[in-house]
Amino acid sequence: LRETADRLHRLINGRHDMAARLSGDEFAAWICGRTPEDLQTLGEAIIRDCAVPIEFDGQVINPGVSVGIARQADLSADLTPTVDIMMRLADYALYTSKPGGEDAPP
Repeated sequence: LRETADRLHRLINGRHDMAARLSGDEFAAWICGRTPEDLQTLGEAIIRDCAVPIEFDGQVINPGVSVGIARQADLSADLTPTVDIMMRLADYALYTSKPGGEDAPP
């Protein structure tokens, strides 16, 4: 988990950006002022960099990640962009990005 957190912090380095561990093996990032293309590139970099094997206690671990992106600019005008709403949208994007959309929330 520490190595994954370190990798995220190296990638998410904008002045107002933040990455944090939510629980277990779940992390979230708050990214400010990026275009959809920048976010796509960042998501691809996170997937690529977090897939690099990690050596731990004499064993090699092959981690993998999924990324879900939600943008405030994509919300309808009548929806207030609370943290809860943004997290739900990102969660939905995360689960639908997985093959077959497994474990997608209702």
